[in-house]
Amino acid sequence: MKSNLFKLREEIMFKLMAFYIACCFIFLVIPARAQMFDPPVFYDVGEWAEGIFAAELNGDDFNDLVVANRVDSCISIHLNNGDGTFQDTINFHTGVNPVPVFAVDLDGDDDNDIAVANYPADEVAILLNDGYGNFLLTNILSVPHLPISIFSADFDNDGDSDLVTANHGYTGNISILMNNGDATFQQPEIYYMGGYPNSVFSADIDGDSDNDLAVANRDSNNTSIFINNGNGTFQPAVNYATNGEPSKVFLADLNDDIYSDMVVSNYQSNNIAILFNNGDGTFQAPEIYSINSGPDAVYAGDLDLDGDNDLVVGNRNTHNLAILLNNGDGTFQQPVNYELVEIPNYILLSDLDNDLDLDLAVSYWASAAMIGVLKNNTNQSGIGDSSSIPRRISISQNYPNPFNAETIIRFSLSEQSDISIEIYDIIGRKIEILLENDQQAGVHQITWNAEALTSGIYFYRIRADEYTETKKMVLIK
Repeated sequence: MKSNLFKLREEIMFKLMAFYIACCFIFLVIPARAQMFDPPVFYDVGEWAEGIFAAELNGDDFNDLVVANRVDSCISIHLNNGDGTFQDTINFHTGVNPVPVFAVDLDGDDDNDIAVANYPADEVAILLNDGYGNFLLTNILSVPHLPISIFSADFDNDGDSDLVTANHGYTGNISILMNNGDATFQQPEIYYMGGYPNSVFSADIDGDSDNDLAVANRDSNNTSIFINNGNGTFQPAVNYATNGEPSKVFLADLNDDIYSDMVVSNYQSNNIAILFNNGDGTFQAPEIYSINSGPDAVYAGDLDLDGDNDLVVGNRNTHNLAILLNNGDGTFQQPVNYELVEIPNYILLSDLDNDLDLDLAVSYWASAAMIGVLKNNTNQSGIGDSSSIPRRISISQNYPNPFNAETIIRFSLSEQSDISIEIYDIIGRKIEILLENDQQAGVHQITWNAEALTSGIYFYRIRADEYTETKKMVLIK
């Protein structure tokens, strides 16, 4: 009898201990893993920081930050110390009330210049880089009413970076500005869609290797798709309902089928809409995810180093960021919120501290006059950190892209594998074997130098065991 009681007591104690361990895991481990980002570090900028962008600006291979300050009519440059901390701001005049900003090589001299839209002045200002992070305002371009968003890509396949603006005024249109190759631009070509466009983004949507457009139309509850004819002219808009008042649009492969899907933040409806690409530039009905109040800025990138694109959403009314981790198939986990001291305006993802994971930078709305940098701690131990072994084999989009001379290709291995990475030109000729050896499980990166090659479209292909994937990249010189 005593033996049975002892066994029963032992069994109860074992179950209680198991329950205690499970509780510790739920309440300690899971929240710790959820805290992917360190608390923000703040940097002063001009008043009413709007657009924010990351690019290498002074030739040291670290991603710097540029911020458009609406009230102070300037951009703030923050040069990276190499560890994700930044030097004091340097301001450059841009014209009246700049809002969106984009950094890319516009004049073909191998450094990143800046294009910024001056919202009420109906202008795009071009600031050329001297190679050391100093900028000179060299050109003012006229565009239609109230340019609220700007993006750069090679639309006419001539090897240089063109511009597109979404014009929020009563006309409801976008402006395409073709680059002559020297940072001078042709007169804008206008395309109409109505509905007060609020955000524009470019990527290859229909799989034909040229850059198409997606435009979020805030007051018409839809997003417009413009398919490129291959020469920088576009077909008429095809509109897709997004289940609310769309604020921002972002294009990225979310379900691992190599095609660019669409994520749209719906400000009034307090949700985001995900529209999967059918592979031909048409989209399925939206999948809806509820978010906190006032979702606005949205960005996609691989936050947890598992080879798929996760989502970050800035919520204006609740002063926080929502992180939605991808399950690998385009479905997403419940959002994890990061509280902010002010209203988030624009957000971006970029490796700011040179440790191969994506950090966050946030500009704050209205009078805050600051930005916040949140370092990602997923890969603190660097390449091959066993605590962050990816779930599967994958290769990320090269960065930067388009690029001039050098670009970084990152790949993830779920187990030790014999891999190769090969480079091909536009007609399918193999031009270089970039890597061919055995690699440990983890996250890796390799730099490709294309200094000896001409501008154009190239492809990189990874082979690892039975896995093969190919991605496109654009060299601009």
